[in-house]
Order: sequence, then structure tokens, then C-alpha cells
Amino acid sequence: MGLFGKKNNCKFKDMCNIAGVDGTCRFCATENYQDCDLYQDWSGGGINENNQCPHKDKCPHFPVTCLWGNDPESCFHYDQFEPTSYDNSYSSCGSNYDSYDSEKNEYEQALQREVEVDESVKAARAKAEVERIKLQQQIDAAEQKAKLAELERERKNEEEWQERQDKKKAAIAKHREELENSKDYRIAAVLAILLGWIGAHKFYIGKYTSGVVYAIFCWAWIPGILGIITGLKWLSKGQDKFIDELIDDWDC
Repeated sequence: MGLFGKKNNCKFKDMCNIAGVDGTCRFCATENYQDCDLYQDWSGGGINENNQCPHKDKCPHFPVTCLWGNDPESCFHYDQFEPTSYDNSYSSCGSNYDSYDSEKNEYEQALQREVEVDESVKAARAKAEVERIKLQQQIDAAEQKAKLAELERERKNEEEWQERQDKKKAAIAKHREELENSKDYRIAAVLAILLGWIGAHKFYIGKYTSGVVYAIFCWAWIPGILGIITGLKWLSKGQDKFIDELIDDWDC
């Protein structure tokens, strides 16, 4: 039945959207629907063929619903296609585009700054790592140098100690040879037993201080007793042990 009631016999009723207040076309509500300009146009009557609107090629309502072919300026869509309207629309679009372009540039600049910051951070970290490696190498070199210096000191100390020991051994060997050539345990033992109370055996073996002490306390019986004991001990030891005792008491 279409959009316009039972009396609507217009074969173009499903295409038409021009309606009155009551929702029906003023022609379609009567039997005179053929008097409708659109009907004539859709039937080939030629309203749209003679349409004078300069914007008909741009209008989405042409030719289906256009009733203003002879009076295009009365069409409420006409102003939408005026150059001013187009310019305003373009200006608005341009303004939006400029805003978008500006935001895009700001975003790209922010992104570039972020990339630069990341690169700066990476460069700083790489530089810090290089400095750390250099510092660690310096520390390792210093520790190695200190170890080498310590080893060198130990080597020199060992060499000096060994040199002192060699000198001491040489001095002891020389002194032993001198004692063996100049001192006899039997003579020393006899002096200790017979004259030990005046320290004769002490003077014989080279201990002059002890000999003086024995001589000072010769009036007492203690130096004599000590002399006898010492003489008997030397006799029991023999020449080698006698010399060893003298060397032990010798301060080289």
C-alpha cells in the first residue's frame, strides 16, 4: 500500500519522501497524484531535465526528490553548496587539518626527544661502563704492581737474610778454626779445677768480665766450687763439644 495510505496509487510512492504534515503527499492523498511534479519528472515529464540548479551534480537529492529545478535558491540544500559555504567548510577542514598536523608534529618531536634522551642515556651508560672498566684495569694494575713489589721485597729480604746467615756461618767457621787452634779443653778444665776460684779458666776462654767477677769474689767459696764443676764438665765433653759451647756463648 506504500507510505501514503490506501488511496495512494502513485507507482513512485516508495521513492518519494516529500510528505505533508499528516505524513501523506498532498497529491497522493487524492486521485490527482499524476499532477505531482515529481510524478511527471519520474515519468519523464522533464522537471529535473530542465533543472537550473548549478549544484545539481553535487546534490545527493537530485533527481529523486528535487522540486526546485526552476527555483533552486529556494531549496534548503542550496546554501550547502555555495562557494562561501564550501570555503568555510574548507577553512574548517583546513583548521582541523592544521590542528592535527600540529599535534602530529608535536608527537613526532616528543618521540624524537624521547629517542634522543634514550640515546643519551645509553651513551652515558656506555661511557660509565668504559670508565668503570678503565678504573678496574687501573686497580688491577695497581694491585699487580703492589704484589710484584711485595714479592720483590720478600726476595730481597730473603737474599739479605741468606747473606747474613752465610756471613754468620763464615764467621762461626773462622772463629771455630781459631778456637780449635788456640784453645784446648783439657787446659781449660785443669785451670777451672785448680784456679777456678780466681777465674783463671774464664780468662783462658776469653770471658774477661766473668774472670774479673770470679777474682773479686775469690775470698768466697762459691767461685771455687763453680770452677770445679765446670772443669769436670769440660773433661766429660771432649774437645768438639767444648768448642761448640764456646761458639754458642760467642756473640758474632
